[in-house]
Amino acid sequence: LRLPVVFGDKEIIWEEEQSQNPAVTIIILIVSVIIALYFFYDYDLHNKTLKRQKELRYAYPELVTKLILFMGAGASVREAWKRIVREKRVCNSLWMQMIITYHEMEEGYSEVEAFTRFGKRCREPYYLRFSSLITQNIKRGSSKIIELLNNETQEMKEERKSNARKKGEEAGTKLLLPMVMLLFVV
Repeated sequence: LRLPVVFGDKEIIWEEEQSQNPAVTIIILIVSVIIALYFFYDYDLHNKTLKRQKELRYAYPELVTKLILFMGAGASVREAWKRIVREKRVCNSLWMQMIITYHEMEEGYSEVEAFTRFGKRCREPYYLRFSSLITQNIKRGSSKIIELLNNETQEMKEERKSNARKKGEEAGTKLLLPMVMLLFVV
């Protein structure tokens, strides 16, 4: 097919439309999907970490209370730990860390080392404090461990109350805008 070069008194310049190479489009699509997956998995990992920390924080008073109960009945720290692990009545995240610590003690780690590693694995300040209390009790043989753990439980409960109060205040603030919008509608 021959196209005219001149139309009337004007010269016409014809150009072919450049089609984009499909390989470039596919590569760009693949790269964008990989980047999206990376950010999705990073976001998912971040959410799982936050959920685990929240579970550990809420399970802490229960762990300390059970330990106090068993130790008050005359069990050693190791025996009380063993009973709590066998009950499986704590949150899953905490139970997994406890069973790892229990198996470490069974495999020959000293109790001090196993509880120190427990605190570091949990990565929460409460558990680091808890593990230091337990290790000090094991090293020094303090008879006031139950009293110290009771104080720890009371502090944690007070902190949970203040966090609940703070979240309640935040919820009230978040509901303020929809309430004002409804007021304008009325």
